[in-house]
Amino acid sequence: MKPRTSFFKRNLLVIGLSALAGGSLFFYKTAAPPLLKEYAFWAASPVMVRLAGVSTSVREHTAGFARGTGEEIKRLREENNELAARVNSLASVEKENRDLKDVLKIKDAHPSYSFIPSRLLGFFHEGSDEFIIISGGTTDGIHSDMLVLDAHKVLVGRIVESYGTASKAKLITSPSETLNGTILPSATKVLIKGSGFRELSIELVPGNAEVHTGDIVYSAESAQYVGLIPAVGKVVEVRNSESTVFKSVKAFHLYDPQSSVSGALVVVRRTGE
Repeated sequence: MKPRTSFFKRNLLVIGLSALAGGSLFFYKTAAPPLLKEYAFWAASPVMVRLAGVSTSVREHTAGFARGTGEEIKRLREENNELAARVNSLASVEKENRDLKDVLKIKDAHPSYSFIPSRLLGFFHEGSDEFIIISGGTTDGIHSDMLVLDAHKVLVGRIVESYGTASKAKLITSPSETLNGTILPSATKVLIKGSGFRELSIELVPGNAEVHTGDIVYSAESAQYVGLIPAVGKVVEVRNSESTVFKSVKAFHLYDPQSSVSGALVVVRRTGE
């Protein structure tokens, strides 16, 4: 309460001195005798000097307070930015640890394969097809036709070009990509075709198949990758077609190349390859 009381008293002092000085100046401009005016001005001079001093003090106090407040706000903002950067860094490290654990699970489940760790470097289009650039290339044993998975064993695409320390992979959502697949839990055999922008067209689905929104689409097991059956997408639309015996089914790719949290990738290599 003391600072508030002191400030209140200072305001009263300024008001009182201002009134006294103003009254003296008003009296000085009236028709009073010159001698009386000089006396009044002489009497008011110390008051005006005092008022000027108080005014200067108030201005300096206000400026100092504003300057101190601005510096404090700046310091708090810097601390806040530093804390935010630390939190983001810890969150990133935590996610990397989770991704590494998921990759280790994939390795443990498929000992006949080796998995080359990789990271997403870029995403782009060439015509209607979609591609990503990933870390790791010929120096890491990566070459064309190798499969690319994410840390959750989702099929991302396949390598089409490999360089020294980077590789180019075509996403399975590219319209030129087609592969055999299975929808679970009904175990319905289907054909998966890329439609671009994370969309997949699921074709040759029998009209009587028990396929529903939310079902997961898997890649069919291939002779090249025996035992490796990665997930591909989630069914988002099922419609019965009146003109054909097949259902119209669309799925959403489970991997998002444009997400800031796409996570770790692995390139699959058969042992001894």
